[in-house]
Amino acid sequence: SSRKEPTLSHFVSFHCSCPLLPCPVPSHPTNFVSTASALHRLAGAMKYQIDEGETSRGSGGRVRRKPAAKRASGSCFMSLTGCAAFPLILIVAVWNEKNFICDNQAAIVAVRDAHNVGCNASKVPFEKFGYFSCPIRKTLLPTPFSFESFNGDLSTELEVPVSFAGISGMQLAQMYQCQEACEAGVCSYQMTWAAHQINSDEFSTKQDNKQARLAACPAFLEVTSGNPVFPTNLHMGKVTKSADMVQVGESDEDSFTINHRLLQYLEPTKAVNLTSATTSFFGPLPANSGVSPWSRPLTLTSQHLGVGGTGFDLESCVPPYQLGCIRVKYYHSNPEEITALAHISSSGEVNIGEVSEGWGCEPDVLGEVAAGNLSLTDMVDGVSEDAWGVSLWLLRLACVWACVVAFYLAVHPITQSSEVVMTYLAMCPCGWYVEYKLEGMVDSVVCTMSVMISSFAVLVSMAAVWYCVRPLVAFQMCTIAACCICGAVGSKKAFGDEEIRHQELRRRGQSPFDSDDDDDEDSDSETGSE
Repeated sequence: SSRKEPTLSHFVSFHCSCPLLPCPVPSHPTNFVSTASALHRLAGAMKYQIDEGETSRGSGGRVRRKPAAKRASGSCFMSLTGCAAFPLILIVAVWNEKNFICDNQAAIVAVRDAHNVGCNASKVPFEKFGYFSCPIRKTLLPTPFSFESFNGDLSTELEVPVSFAGISGMQLAQMYQCQEACEAGVCSYQMTWAAHQINSDEFSTKQDNKQARLAACPAFLEVTSGNPVFPTNLHMGKVTKSADMVQVGESDEDSFTINHRLLQYLEPTKAVNLTSATTSFFGPLPANSGVSPWSRPLTLTSQHLGVGGTGFDLESCVPPYQLGCIRVKYYHSNPEEITALAHISSSGEVNIGEVSEGWGCEPDVLGEVAAGNLSLTDMVDGVSEDAWGVSLWLLRLACVWACVVAFYLAVHPITQSSEVVMTYLAMCPCGWYVEYKLEGMVDSVVCTMSVMISSFAVLVSMAAVWYCVRPLVAFQMCTIAACCICGAVGSKKAFGDEEIRHQELRRRGQSPFDSDDDDDEDSDSETGSE
């Protein structure tokens, strides 16, 4: 008959009568609608809201959960999946480390064994991998490069007076040719310098394309077979040569000897200035000489070539260039100092050495030279395929994450059993409050232990691979693994201490959460006083 709406205090005092676990009662009333809403959300937290695919209607319209046997079978399947995946992921982690070691074993040996041996070959008592950065002995320079050095295998008629010094040299020969580009049957043409022979026999035969070719490539039809061929005594494209040997060091008597195989690593990148040889060339031929640029066969001589306007190339034509013109450029590497990271013999010979590190790795070679004064770190980066190990670290993190998931699946029955216990606990008076406090604790502990134990397993697996190659790296990994396992034990101990405290409070007839509630009341009272 009273118009007073029932409060949450009335509702809880009516339904809760647990002497050992008194229910916390709010100090302020609320209406019944708020009470129903709160209980509805509480039911959701206690997992009483059942997914549509897991429900069935019995007689009387009551909702029943899926049978416990089906839930248990799903949990066991997840556990078996995790147990099978965990060792496979560890195998992938081991393969990742082994693959990195095999690909970078030259760099690993360089970091571990290579030492600065100075510039005196007499102070190297035995064969070893070493590093040095020493000046080149100018009194023992190799024979200068010439036109014959690059084209001697083509002809004996090599009357082109080219000569320049260097450790390595390169000739780049190009010809002015007509180039075709077609799209959807429509072709365009242009004249361009090309270091290879453009096959004009494959050009389009359509009348429209022929007209476009005539407009873009003057004198094209005056050549018998389209684009002319290269001169008979000139290699097309790039030709690189290196000296047979170079001596570096403090003196001629105690110098190191770098052989031809290592000198090939010195790339000629500096253009050779040919201005000083201008008077040795008498070309290019004038336009009224009666010899067209595209006339073939052609054997180049000093009569055909002249130094171009830039001073860095030889040309058989003057601008504007015509079909068949020849242009030759030269590059060299002539440093004052050479840095080497290679195998050094007791006699001072510097050569490429063979290395074999780690089990299952094919032998690799270690040998690197560079122009200038470089540090050992720079040289190691040059011999390493992945100096920073980006792909290595990405796969490491992926393996750790996958192991965490696999381990969590493997121990899923533990979390499932805890949910079953909490479900029955929630049926007791005030059991919902105990479940509310404990439901996240088991998941948190299992998740923490999954991270720690998985990290420990991955680190120990990686350390086993690194032990024979870099023991110090293996020791560092084992140290981190020990910290991980200590963290797992600590989390388990913390959970165990909390359980012991709750059992002790229950034995005394107190609620395990009285202290938490007292702390909340103290903080509320302090806030109110403020």
